[in-house]
Amino acid sequence: MSVRPRLIVGLFGVIATLSISSAVVAQPRPAIGLSIDEPRAYGHVVGDHIQRTLRLQLPDGFQLERASLPSVGAQSYWLELAVVDIRAAASSAGPVVVRLDYQLFYAPLQATRRELPALDLAAANAAGERITRRVPAFAFTMSPILELDPDAGFGDPDNDLLLADAMPVRPAVAGPRRATFVGLAITLFALLIWVWAAGYLSASARGPFARARVSLRRQRRAHEPPEVAKALRTVHRAFDETAGQAVFADDLDAFIAAHPVFADLVDDIGAFFDFSRRYFFAGAAPADGDNHALIDRLERLVQGCRKRELKA
Repeated sequence: MSVRPRLIVGLFGVIATLSISSAVVAQPRPAIGLSIDEPRAYGHVVGDHIQRTLRLQLPDGFQLERASLPSVGAQSYWLELAVVDIRAAASSAGPVVVRLDYQLFYAPLQATRRELPALDLAAANAAGERITRRVPAFAFTMSPILELDPDAGFGDPDNDLLLADAMPVRPAVAGPRRATFVGLAITLFALLIWVWAAGYLSASARGPFARARVSLRRQRRAHEPPEVAKALRTVHRAFDETAGQAVFADDLDAFIAAHPVFADLVDDIGAFFDFSRRYFFAGAAPADGDNHALIDRLERLVQGCRKRELKA
């Protein structure tokens, strides 16, 4: 082989050796690993939220530049970025998850193609080395809320796809109203009968024994134990008001003669006056020492007198 061919072969050998050496020595350039969870690409309407989830695998020593992410707010007249959520991995080898939540503000009249914008993400290390990764745009279709007939105008009777609002149906209330009125009338009538039977409608219902009965009940609730002296005076006052003068035990026959309606209670009335005289003038106490039992007997006496009072 001549000198010149040998020189050419040698030169090629040197070039091949240098190429292999550089390939072995050269280190791969660090890059950002990217995987994307995309939403569905169809059927979105105005007001919907669309989320893109970016999982970034950053090389060792690199950190995501947050300034490379889009800012929250309006991205265009039909698109707004509502949330940018960044969740760093617990370890340096884990992925960085970025959630982008978009909201749609556009109501197309027919299905329309739209795109979420592309992004250029960047990461840098402490040495100032900077790498980037492009996130492609996401295309999807938006659908109209109402299907329109292009040959019919809005409100046109021929446009049967846009129906008028249905008028609300008034509930039938005549029956329940009538039943309510009848029930109230029956209740009022029954109440009036009870009031009449109890004697509250008559003038005598406001008589002395009616007031004495109310007073005894109030005393029972207000005092524990009830005051015997006050209860006895209350009953005495009822007899005095009925007679128009003070009534004592010696006046009982005259009282019955003037008010014969109480004649059948003469024994009970006499027992009352006898006990009252002994209580106030001889210091006698109730036989069983129970004030409640005495008040019960007084209430029964007053109730009996009240019934006769109603008949007077």
